[in-house]
Amino acid sequence: MRVIAVVEPLREVRLVPDGVTYELLGVPIEPGAHVVLELPGLAELTDSAMTRWLAAHHHSGEHRVPTELFGGDYRLATLADFLDAANARAFAARLPALFGQDAHEQLANAEGGQLLREVRAALDEDPAAARAIGERARRLARVLGVPRADDVCDELARLHDVEHLMGLEHAIGRWVAAASRPRAGELAALAAAPPADAVSAGISRVWYRWWWAFAWAVT
Repeated sequence: MRVIAVVEPLREVRLVPDGVTYELLGVPIEPGAHVVLELPGLAELTDSAMTRWLAAHHHSGEHRVPTELFGGDYRLATLADFLDAANARAFAARLPALFGQDAHEQLANAEGGQLLREVRAALDEDPAAARAIGERARRLARVLGVPRADDVCDELARLHDVEHLMGLEHAIGRWVAAASRPRAGELAALAAAPPADAVSAGISRVWYRWWWAFAWAVT
């Protein structure tokens, strides 16, 4: 199981709110950072299940503390980790602030492109794969912050397999395209107060393309 956690001031993390704290003994990570815990075989997202997991995966010694996690158990989280983490939905609202527009675009292109290839292959060979592909598309939509992602995916899931796949192809294409555009709120802020040249030098690739297109259109 893959689990997202926030590093607390004493280099500790929790699986569940107000639960047991687990100390990170590997590479130091700043408090407030989000890490992904790699816990293969964890049965459920509870502290009791974690106690059993630690007993099975870490050899207990005379001086061992049963709430320690080693370097191989965790790493800094990337945006892609939120696709399949067991508790990813709890962090969905934070993702736009945690990861920039470039990270969202890269994930949309990589995962969205893979899903589109699988959709087209399923249309040719195995329409029954629609449900499995649809669930992965749902997770991608949530991570990308697609409005009404679950409603859209639920509606498509009620269709016949072929129609489901055709709808997914259209929806995923739109999500990928949307991820390559600046966010609406940021665009409104920019229109109200365009940045100076010194600020513009540090913008992301998504913003750079938009800024270039804007400059081309008005000159």
